[in-house]
Amino acid sequence: FPVTIPERDKIRKQIDNLKISDRATMYDWMENEKLPDLLRSSDIFVYPSIKYGGWVEQFGYAMGEASACGLPVISTKTGSISEIIE
Repeated sequence: FPVTIPERDKIRKQIDNLKISDRATMYDWMENEKLPDLLRSSDIFVYPSIKYGGWVEQFGYAMGEASACGLPVISTKTGSISEIIE
């Protein structure tokens, strides 16, 4: 599920409040071929999964892809995420 517009706006507002907009980038979607290079150029991967209409995260492939590229991953403790991320 994509981030809902209110959640996206809250995150962007927090980025502005923390004055880190020059160091934080949010992507909604990108072509699969570009993903490994983007991940390798990053310092950290944040995966803020939230419950949505009774649905909870089972396995976030994005977390696995980020880990495979050597990135530390920070995530919420929703669904099965804690089985993947310590």
